[in-house]
Amino acid sequence: AYEYGLEQRKKGNGQDLELLIEATDYLDRTGESGIMEDVEYENIPIDNKTEMESFDEYIVRNPDATELHYHLYKEIKTIGEIGIINVPPKKINKALLILDTEHINERQHGVTVEDAISFIENAKYSVERKHWSGYTFINYYSEYGAAYVRVEDNVIRTAFKSNEYKGKTKLIWEEILNE
Repeated sequence: AYEYGLEQRKKGNGQDLELLIEATDYLDRTGESGIMEDVEYENIPIDNKTEMESFDEYIVRNPDATELHYHLYKEIKTIGEIGIINVPPKKINKALLILDTEHINERQHGVTVEDAISFIENAKYSVERKHWSGYTFINYYSEYGAAYVRVEDNVIRTAFKSNEYKGKTKLIWEEILNE
């Protein structure tokens, strides 16, 4: 799908590309997408999607993290989450956030901007990924729901309630809530 999307993008085939973007958004939302790429975080590359950082490496990247945070990071990574996992979640200036209401209403998530910001404020962890489209997303996951923020323009691209968690995300929350 990734290679097909790039090919369609080069050819300028907008309709096929739009369909692929919709499918990718769905896969990303459900946690089933394998086409997200790892990104560099402050010049610390994470080359292998399954590579587990040591506590010392994790603390360099996450100075606010405790051993408890690192333990949670390891659990999330073990379940198979892809991307740069941050426990506690990566900080973001919530005052700059804009909700993509058209996209969210189209998906019928029934989430307001207040809900989405609440998901970010109450997030237990975040995952940073480079999307095949070239944008970087930080996905915030809370007990109440998730919000995906496109970093380049501070747009909350999508947000949904936790009852919609599926796949790896659902497994992660079952693990977190059991602790």
